[in-house]
Amino acid sequence: MVVKSDLIEQLSRKRGLADGRRADEQIESRPDPIQSPAQVPKAEKFFVLPSVDYKRENILTGGEIVTEIIVPAPKGFYYKVRERLAWDHAIVAVATIVESSGGAVRDARVVMGGVAPIPWRAGKAEEFLRGKAINEANARRAGEIALEGAKSLKDNSYKIRIAQDLIQRGLLASV
Repeated sequence: MVVKSDLIEQLSRKRGLADGRRADEQIESRPDPIQSPAQVPKAEKFFVLPSVDYKRENILTGGEIVTEIIVPAPKGFYYKVRERLAWDHAIVAVATIVESSGGAVRDARVVMGGVAPIPWRAGKAEEFLRGKAINEANARRAGEIALEGAKSLKDNSYKIRIAQDLIQRGLLASV
């Protein structure tokens, strides 16, 4: 049987606390996260690519959790292509949001899922759309730009065409 004090001693030895403090003293010295919440950056800065750190998926450090996500409510589009109708990962997912004024795009967001280890924002496609009207041709071109330079794996080249089509569909549905 392990009692609390034995467990704390084991943790202290495992963590190698060089300053002589025990694990419970180290934990108690931290500020209460509810009293001092950390600000998390926008979603595009939250996730970590495997090429940056293959052991992490996001920027959270030990003991941190996300307690609130604030999402603005503009008109947008989200669609997820999957093999089954329930409990399945996306083959490709696309989310689009378009803010326009006088028929021209002021700001656009195009994000893909299932095409990279993290949600992938299509910045070049967003830039292409600024100042233009959303029509079939511009939506199609934005889909092509979003996937320019994409390198498929051996057996998933079909994802590129699906993502392009979903981006086109999403942009047309977002206006």
